[in-house]
Amino acid sequence: MGERVFQENAVSDAGKHAEFYRQQLNALLNRYELMPDVAQICPCIKDVLRDPGSEDDVDQANRVLEDMAIRTGVSAAYVMGLDGKTFAASNWNSAGSFVGKNYGIRPYFKTAVKGGMGRYVAIGITSRKLGYYLAKPVKEGEEILGVGVVKVGLDQTELWLCEEAVRSGVEIALLDEDGVVFLASNSDWQFRPVNALSEDKKQAIRKARRYEGSDLEALPIRQVRRLDAQSRYVHIGIADSIDYIARRIPLTGTDWYLEAYMSLESRRSEVYGYTLFGALSMLTVALLLAVVGVREMYRKQLLDVAIRDPLTGLYTRFYMNEAIPALIARHARNTSEGLTVIMFDLDHFKRVNDDYGHHAGDKVLQMVGNTLPNQLRGDDIAVRYGGEELVVFIQGGGLESGLELAERVRINVAELAVEVNHHVVSVTLSAGLAVHGADESLDSLMRRADEKLYQAKQGGRDRVCA
Repeated sequence: MGERVFQENAVSDAGKHAEFYRQQLNALLNRYELMPDVAQICPCIKDVLRDPGSEDDVDQANRVLEDMAIRTGVSAAYVMGLDGKTFAASNWNSAGSFVGKNYGIRPYFKTAVKGGMGRYVAIGITSRKLGYYLAKPVKEGEEILGVGVVKVGLDQTELWLCEEAVRSGVEIALLDEDGVVFLASNSDWQFRPVNALSEDKKQAIRKARRYEGSDLEALPIRQVRRLDAQSRYVHIGIADSIDYIARRIPLTGTDWYLEAYMSLESRRSEVYGYTLFGALSMLTVALLLAVVGVREMYRKQLLDVAIRDPLTGLYTRFYMNEAIPALIARHARNTSEGLTVIMFDLDHFKRVNDDYGHHAGDKVLQMVGNTLPNQLRGDDIAVRYGGEELVVFIQGGGLESGLELAERVRINVAELAVEVNHHVVSVTLSAGLAVHGADESLDSLMRRADEKLYQAKQGGRDRVCA
C-alpha cells in the first residue's frame, strides 16, 4: 500500500472514531441540558431569589436541590442571585457547601444572567474538581430573578476516554473555545492549549479561575501538513515523539471541539482488517439515528426521574415538597374536605439489612412500594419520605378514613413474604397519623405525624397511633 493511500485510509478511520466519540459525548451533554429548568418550575426557589433572608424558604430550596441532585446524579445543583452569590445548593449540608459563595466571575453566570444558556467546563473554585456547568436564568415573566446551575462531574467520562483509548488505540482530546484541552485520554495533555495562547488570553482564563494550578503551557505539537479542512498530519513531542493523524470536529451546541489522534506508528503495525471499521461505521449510523430522539426522550424522562423513586416507584420527597404545599393551601381555604397524613416506618428494618444484606432490604422496600398503591384511592399520594419511611397523604379524608387505610396497609404488609437466598423475610410496620388543622404548616403536620409514629414504636411496634 502506498503512503498516500495509507494516509487517506488513516484520515478516514480517524474521522469514524471522532464521529463515534462525538455522538457519545453529545448524548452526555444533551442529557443534562434541561436540568437547570428545575429551578424555573420550583416556586420555593423563586421565593428564595425574591427574599434570600427567609430561612424557611432557603431550607426548602436546599432540600429540593438536594433531592434533584441525588435523583439525577449531578455533582451539584445551586441557585445564584443577580450578584453571583449562591443562596441555595444541593450540597448545603456538606463541608464544601456552595451556599454563601460568590461565583459571579464565572462566564456561565454572566451568560445566564443576561438571559442566555451558559455552558462551561472548569475546575471548581470550591470543590477543586473538574466539572461541566450548565446555567439558565430563573424568570418571573420577563424579569430575571437569578440563575439556576447544575454541575456535572467528569471523572467517569475521563475514565471512559482512557479505557476507549486503550481499546481503540486512538487518543481523544476535548478542547474548549480557546483551544485548551480540558479532558483527554492522555493525562499529560490536560489543561494545555494545542496552540500557544497570548498573554491576554492566559490572563482572562486565570481571572475566571478556570484551570487553577495550570501554567497553560502549549502542547509541543508541530503540524507537518494539513490534509483537509478537518485533518492534519502532526508531530507531538511529549516523552517519545509520535506522529499522528489528527481529526477535529465540533461538539454540537457548544464552542468546543473533539480531536481524535490516530498514531501512524500503531496504525502501520496493524493488520488491516476493514471489517472492524465497517462495523464501527454501522455503529456510528445506529448512534446517529438513536441520538436524534435522545433529546426528546430526556425531556419526557427528566421530570419522572426527579419525582419518582426508582426503587419503590412512589413519589419522591422532591415531589412532596413541591406538590403538597398546594394541597395544604387548598385545605386551608376549605377545611371541610379534610386532609390527613400517615407516616409509616418499617419495624426493625436494620435487622433485615444486617442479617440478609442490603439487596434483601431493597427487595422488601420494592415489594412494599408495589403493594402500597393498591390500598390507596386515586387522589391519595404515596411518598418515599426517607430510607424505610413512607408517607401517604389522603385528600378529602379525616381521622376515620385515615385509620382504616393505615390498618389495611399494616395488615397487608405483615402478610408479605420476600424470598432471599432461600430465606423467607417478613416485616411489619408502624404508623402515625395526623389530620391537618386550619392554618397549619406542612412542617407542623409532619411533625405531629412523626410524634404519633414514635408512640407506635414505643408501644410495641406493628400498630397505628393517631
